Amino acid sequence: MGTAIEMLAGGAALLLIGAFGGEWSHFQPAHVSQSSIIALVYLIIFGSLAGYTAYIWLLSNASLALTSTYAYVNPVVAVFLGVLFDNERLTPTAILAAVVIVAAIILITSSRQIPSQPQEREALAQAAEH
Repeated sequence: MGTAIEMLAGGAALLLIGAFGGEWSHFQPAHVSQSSIIALVYLIIFGSLAGYTAYIWLLSNASLALTSTYAYVNPVVAVFLGVLFDNERLTPTAILAAVVIVAAIILITSSRQIPSQPQEREALAQAAEH
């Protein structure tokens, strides 16, 4: 519920800022293309609702190090989706960046996790004694 309130408040604030900034005087609904509407609906469903819900679930079910890898994975996925669906050009720099990011994620996820909570450290210490 808190997440929904944050997202709604953010959207409302942006609408107000746009209205007071004069953005609405330039908006012409007739010039909005069908592909723009489809893109907006896609971003609302997958970018906001599904993506944020998955992120919140991951925060409560995985380590913080693993959860933080989403920030590195998203740009790589976006680049390859652009190549796949929008005929964007894949440059050697983008390929190198993707390789570096994937290598970093492999290092993060394969490293030994150190418990962050005292209870977790104590439980591991007790398990090691038995």
